[in-house]
Amino acid sequence: MIFTFTGPQCSGKSTLLQKCKEVYGDKLHYVEEVTRLIKREHNVPINENAAADSTQILILNKEFQNLSIDYKARKHQAILHDRCLLDGLVFTEYFAEQELLKPEKDRINFHISTSLAKQYFANFISKYDHIFYPNPHDVELIDDGERSINKNFRNCIINKYESVWLNDERIKNKLTILKGTVEERMEAIKIKLNEHGIR
Repeated sequence: MIFTFTGPQCSGKSTLLQKCKEVYGDKLHYVEEVTRLIKREHNVPINENAAADSTQILILNKEFQNLSIDYKARKHQAILHDRCLLDGLVFTEYFAEQELLKPEKDRINFHISTSLAKQYFANFISKYDHIFYPNPHDVELIDDGERSINKNFRNCIINKYESVWLNDERIKNKLTILKGTVEERMEAIKIKLNEHGIR
């Protein structure tokens, strides 16, 4: 079984993943990073002011590659991802749309990554058994030294998740929105994992 978090930066995904490690230990295999890993491995900027088609392609391909991790061979009951293909789609679409606001001569082409993001989502979002969206509205935006702390950027990303993609029929029946404190969010995660036989 494949479980994943999704959502904008500073919504509590990493905190919840670490809490899951404390609760479930080696019952789950954990995929803890995508975007920051790409930044370090390929020495590319990842925030809105330096977005690039090639960077989004690297991120999307990593999210897709993570779907093929054989957690059973590693003796785990399931796998829990920090991010998924929905994240790649949301951020890629946002960057592509922002480019259209610029004069044509100044635009960066996001055609390849946008096409790839849509194809990956359409063909493989069904692979995830359940998706957790930690509500970002009650989590403070904190500078971690890597991700953007631009509030307008974050709000635009949140809007894209919540006004478009969280309502998509392909994920509505496998989505839990996590609210409240870390403890309350963990209780909701435990309930859902328990429903799938993970205790």
